[in-house]
Amino acid sequence: MGLNIRYPSTTEGPNSPYAYCEYECDDHIHIVPVFGALEIEEAAEMLAGAVRTCGAQRGGVHGNGHDPRHEQLAFDAAREQLTTRDFNAEWAIMKQKQRAHRLWGGPVPAAVVLPKPNGSMDLIIPNKEGVPYMYQVREDVAKDLSDIIPPPNPSNSVEAPIGHYKRPRRRKGRH
Repeated sequence: MGLNIRYPSTTEGPNSPYAYCEYECDDHIHIVPVFGALEIEEAAEMLAGAVRTCGAQRGGVHGNGHDPRHEQLAFDAAREQLTTRDFNAEWAIMKQKQRAHRLWGGPVPAAVVLPKPNGSMDLIIPNKEGVPYMYQVREDVAKDLSDIIPPPNPSNSVEAPIGHYKRPRRRKGRH
């Protein structure tokens, strides 16, 4: 008799519409979407079955069959994931990262250093929502950074309309 796990809501744990289970074998991953429609044991069986049937005829480049112990490990991994992961929170975090990506027009940097012509520097650090906050870098730190990051000058940059320098962009088709 297994452990009977009760969830306070019908949209948490394996009942979440974002639920899935995965198992990484060698150089590829097997994934079974649950979407709140499968019981834990059913999803675990499906994941173990996917590992069992994986082979050269099905997996193309990476499918070459797996050690039989991988089937049991996949079954155990699915049960553990479906009882411990918060899929709703993972979905919310992923959506927040997508909004931040759109805000920046690409990957959100951890920090952006903006050297100024007078030798001082500003630092932009985005929060977890991707909203940038500007900080002034202390003079002693800016001096140390200037040894690592070459300050912009007309030989390596062009002046940007916002008052800083930027690297000139290459034209498309030219290398």
